[in-house]
Amino acid sequence: MLVVVAARDLAAGSLLTADDVRRETWPRDVAPRHRLARVGGELLTAVRAGEALTDTRIRGPALLRGQGPEIRSMAVQFTDPVAALLRAGDRIDVIAGPPEGLGSGSVIAATDLLVLAVGTPSGTGGGFGGDGPGPDGSSGGGLGAVLDGSPGAAGSSGDGVVIVAVDTATALQLRGAMSGRALSVLVRHD
Repeated sequence: MLVVVAARDLAAGSLLTADDVRRETWPRDVAPRHRLARVGGELLTAVRAGEALTDTRIRGPALLRGQGPEIRSMAVQFTDPVAALLRAGDRIDVIAGPPEGLGSGSVIAATDLLVLAVGTPSGTGGGFGGDGPGPDGSSGGGLGAVLDGSPGAAGSSGDGVVIVAVDTATALQLRGAMSGRALSVLVRHD
């Protein structure tokens, strides 16, 4: 069975081209079920050389497969270094606090969010896309956007971009809490 694999290590946010992949023949029983059918699109996460590419690694509606029709994806940029340790499938709570750090004035902005993808925006156009200026004034940046079936915006300013599944009410609550605040993450283990 033909499987598309990464020809070399690829960074999150890279636009996938024919030069980035090669096709390999794999036994049917080990080939990924939802393998990539065509080249193109933007990688949501880093990919190692030789790793099979599946539809959920590429920006698009497959990211929300299995979620209800009311669920959207939202990009959130965290200031907390713990965000870099998150993986797709984790459940998190989000705390919003003053830019100088958590403490007085911190609030729980959202609870029990499903992490869909984790990545670092590329320096070329913001990685996951954009919805206006980022917190540092750079283009391609918002602290988050809610979209139907594709990841939202991520700042081009660096680490901590996490794509989460949200309903509209939670997205609005989270978006409001993000304005001018530092975001930290609590990983749920329940």
